Amino acid sequence: MQTGVVHLYVHVPFCDGACRYCAFYSERFDAAPADRYLDALTHEFHEAGNRGLLPKVPRTLYIGGGTPSVLDIHQLDRLCRLFTDRFHITRETEWTVETNPGSLTRDKAVLLQQAGVNRVSLGVQSFSDPVLRQLGRRHTVRQVYDSIADIRAAGIPSLNLDLIAAVPGIDAAAWRRHLDHAIALVPDHLSVYDLTVEPGTPLARAARTGKWQAATVDTELRRIHTAALRLAGAGYHRYEISNYARPGQRCRHNLAFWQGGDYLGFGPAAASRVGLDRWTNRPSVKSYCTPWKSDLPPRRFETLSTETDASERLAFAFRLLDGITLRPFLDRAPGHRARWMKALNTLRKDGLVSRQGPRWKLTDAGIRLADTVASALL
Repeated sequence: MQTGVVHLYVHVPFCDGACRYCAFYSERFDAAPADRYLDALTHEFHEAGNRGLLPKVPRTLYIGGGTPSVLDIHQLDRLCRLFTDRFHITRETEWTVETNPGSLTRDKAVLLQQAGVNRVSLGVQSFSDPVLRQLGRRHTVRQVYDSIADIRAAGIPSLNLDLIAAVPGIDAAAWRRHLDHAIALVPDHLSVYDLTVEPGTPLARAARTGKWQAATVDTELRRIHTAALRLAGAGYHRYEISNYARPGQRCRHNLAFWQGGDYLGFGPAAASRVGLDRWTNRPSVKSYCTPWKSDLPPRRFETLSTETDASERLAFAFRLLDGITLRPFLDRAPGHRARWMKALNTLRKDGLVSRQGPRWKLTDAGIRLADTVASALL
């Protein structure tokens, strides 16, 4: 019988620089700290196995960051072996690695494919060199095409492209051209995100001093609407607020998260959720690589109430545009039925959700105000 948590995430906390908009934890890549990080990561995997948390056959593996492809080829091989030496990886296992143009080489792509990686997410963000520079990206459009050629030459079967919408200075016509460039590359999956101003980022500091001005909310909504229409016309189904896929190409790792599944995270800043327990490793390479006082890396740990746990899982599930049924969440917290029904009926009156039989789903207005819906359910 399968035991352990079947959805695993590894955070690689290194990049070749800092994007102006990014709030994810990372540090500039240096080979020596990266080697020490891999030592500590190996130890964290070992301890998770000792506690009975690791599965024999994982369903999904996801290596994100940071920029995993910034590791040198020997380090990347060592990282892959953490999985291949411990788990039985089958054709049904979805194994994703995040990469960036400029740091992914043909040799690295081949190594990933030979290890068993069957899905690569490429951080394209834009098909304009001036926009890439504005965002603080270090790659060029030419490198986007080179990386995609390398991924396909290596034989990795599934490709996701990340795009950022509503960048100031990109008008509606230019955004349509960006989308058409992406569609012409025939990826299996696309993720389209608003450009948000996250606290503590260079973009936030520029906005605060008047050196940069974000697009209006109305412009953001129009750009996302354009993306939804154009991608739908090209055969991509919008299955989550920011994600579009061809048939059979939905990201199963992220689906598990949105559907309320348990997951294990490894590395600095990585989060885990198992039953009512939730913990997040401290976002520090230094503390992660310093000998731990216990068998676990420094982390923030909490045990949720049954009601809080179920409410959070329900709120995340509403990001899925096919909708949800309440039954799995009521199984976790049966006493919450009245409160949830009251909130959902209010949201329905406000035009943010609809009901079709037992299934609830976001309306078009609800998609635009998804945070409002989530707040009402928490």
